[in-house]
Amino acid sequence: MTINDKIILDLINSFDGPIESIRKTTKDIVDTNSDLLHVIYEAKISFPTWKLYLESLIHKIIFASYSLVNLSNGYTIEFKNTKSKIIDYSSMLILTRALIENYLTLYYIYISEAKDSEKLFKFKLWELSGLITRQGYDFPIKEGPVYQEFKNKKDREKIILENLLTEIKSYPEYSGLGKKEINKLKKFGLPRIDSWQKMIEASDLKKSLFTTIYSLSSNYAHSEFLGIMQIKQGSFSANNSHTIDLAGLCLIIVKIINSMVIEHMSKNFKSVELIYNAKPFALQKSIEISIKLGKKTCP
Repeated sequence: MTINDKIILDLINSFDGPIESIRKTTKDIVDTNSDLLHVIYEAKISFPTWKLYLESLIHKIIFASYSLVNLSNGYTIEFKNTKSKIIDYSSMLILTRALIENYLTLYYIYISEAKDSEKLFKFKLWELSGLITRQGYDFPIKEGPVYQEFKNKKDREKIILENLLTEIKSYPEYSGLGKKEINKLKKFGLPRIDSWQKMIEASDLKKSLFTTIYSLSSNYAHSEFLGIMQIKQGSFSANNSHTIDLAGLCLIIVKIINSMVIEHMSKNFKSVELIYNAKPFALQKSIEISIKLGKKTCP
């Protein structure tokens, strides 16, 4: 067995071995994603304004990923003078759901093979929906300089919102929206045309893996009976095998999503590709294995 063969074997075990091993390789990949995103910033690459949010979406993925890595360490709680170490896998699953949705948004607006004109239309819908949501916010105290600043900001954004809606109507893609979608767009916003499950199917994520993980994590995020029943019947103990398995599963999703973001950046930015190619062999192989595990196979 060569040194490289041994490295690859160790990496495979890091997907199905002790959680300490999974956690270490996960953090290595998230660290790499963070480093490579910083390369884009340092290179001062010029983007159209609407594409600047690509960096912010990747930042959000990185922040959530570090939170998941840290949660997987577990922590000690004290109850009636008894100390127990737990892993809050329920919160890890909720964060995993957010991570999947974050990647799907990134893919939907920036990564897919759609034409830039279609991506821009999707971005405008997403932007408009955010502004509509903020128009619905209110300030608890209706006086003072802070309230006035808040009100002025809403007034300014209302004008931007109205102009943006007019602009969206000029896009050819607008005519493809149904009556229900148009009504929703005007009243509540339409951040995405399809459901999250349909977006998984349309993305480059492996459907068989991610539809199941997304459904499971949604049960916990929405406090559905199934999720609460599993908490009632289960254990949060850091020594419980089921708890460790769920925490490990969340970390593997972190590996996959961060690796696929790294692949996207490396393919689209030469400065990122150069830095990535200089990374250690073991790290690159870990990223490649993660991508193969989670990426849809081309027909």
